[in-house]
Amino acid sequence: MKQTSIANYILPRMRDILFLLVFAAALAAGWRTLNSDGDLPRHLLMGQVIVQTHSIPRTELFTYVSEGQPYVVNEWLADVIYYLSYEVLGLKGVVFLTAILFAFAFYVLYSALCSKFEERLLIFFLMLWGALNVYQHLIARPHLFSVLFLAIWLTLADRISRGQKMYLWILPILMIVWCNLHPEFISGFLVLIAYMAGWLWDYIFHRETADPIVIRNLIATFVLSLVASLINPFGLRAWGVTLSYVGNTSLMSVINDTRAPDFSSVAYLSEFLLILASILVLALKKGKLPTGEAFLIVGFTALAMTSGRNIHLYGIVAPFVLAGPFIEILDSGIQRKITDAVAKIERQLKGAIWPIATVIIFFALLVFGTIGKDYFIDPKLFPVNAVQWLKAHPQQGHMFNDYAWGGYIVWRLWPSQKDFIDGKSDLTGDATKLYGTIAMLEPGWQDALKQYGIQWVVVTPDSALSKELIKDGWQILYQDQVAIILHQ
Repeated sequence: MKQTSIANYILPRMRDILFLLVFAAALAAGWRTLNSDGDLPRHLLMGQVIVQTHSIPRTELFTYVSEGQPYVVNEWLADVIYYLSYEVLGLKGVVFLTAILFAFAFYVLYSALCSKFEERLLIFFLMLWGALNVYQHLIARPHLFSVLFLAIWLTLADRISRGQKMYLWILPILMIVWCNLHPEFISGFLVLIAYMAGWLWDYIFHRETADPIVIRNLIATFVLSLVASLINPFGLRAWGVTLSYVGNTSLMSVINDTRAPDFSSVAYLSEFLLILASILVLALKKGKLPTGEAFLIVGFTALAMTSGRNIHLYGIVAPFVLAGPFIEILDSGIQRKITDAVAKIERQLKGAIWPIATVIIFFALLVFGTIGKDYFIDPKLFPVNAVQWLKAHPQQGHMFNDYAWGGYIVWRLWPSQKDFIDGKSDLTGDATKLYGTIAMLEPGWQDALKQYGIQWVVVTPDSALSKELIKDGWQILYQDQVAIILHQ
């Protein structure tokens, strides 16, 4: 009888090393995670309101321009989880949560692909490449829940598409949770549509390969998941609000990452190289790529090329689809020997403690202050000192604020003060148009100030608005290098 040594339980497998590397990389990006976007503070405030009131708001609470209007909090569950992580460990807890979501997404993908192909080394490096694509969009926002859920969804949908046995209720149950976390739950339906389109193509051109059981299961899963997506506090409105963003040019114009990626920029180099690699690999591949996977890679590549906001989705789908072709074209005697050797070693390793140990160890390091000293909202980017001044010197009346700062301002000053606009308050685009009129001094900007009774503003000192208001005699109440507070 074989004896298992203690080393077999404590030595890490490659998937454990992957988890450790991705988790540590996410923690190392903590400062950027907190300061690359102005929406996090509002998510924390919304989570706080939900937890403390035990209810989900149905109208706008934080922005006076649209106060009382119907509002869909389609990320309410993610907001609650982010707030609870903040309550436990402050902003360190927020970064810690992002690291968990990020690392487990690629841990899931790696594990599924290893089972599918009995390969490890090539998949390991492909996962790192995918993680690098998602890394540039590693921001403390609810979309990271979609990164993890898409990884899980993709591996399960792939099993259905290959005719493997699986309980069809698993994906609908997953959808119930996902649709309450983040609106990118729609990407799960895109995955199923790609696989169904692949089956239909095969049925038309290669009927002998189209298994009717597969399409039956795909359709059943799609329909059940569609029904499951309505199990949220807002029902069908959650779909309506999400889809309305796509064609709203006013909203898209002020959100930088909704624009098409600039592939001449270093920031998009990893995605650009992965797209080129996919073209090369698929051209060199001898066998036929499963048709559903072909639709997947084309569809999510198109999404990533038309909007930078979709790159994190591409970073999940592309490595998953390209794993098989990469393994095929790089197959060699040396590569097989290395693969067999690694597989032989890993078959002897019985433990799975490393992901758990990684989480526990880094949590302890954060608690005791060994790491995470730069996890703060940077006063060089946000009006931290100006808001502190406002706490000591509260202002009456309505204010106008910089678009990126609205979330931070209400996080610190609500309920005594509401903002003019923030990254999550405008569902229609009307407030964003109004903001542009005032901020860019477009015709009618002064009338807009009067219409909404704006008596003071918090903007950047070098903005066109602040310079014009000073000329008009507005008083400077506070000024530093980041923000200026002007009163009429």
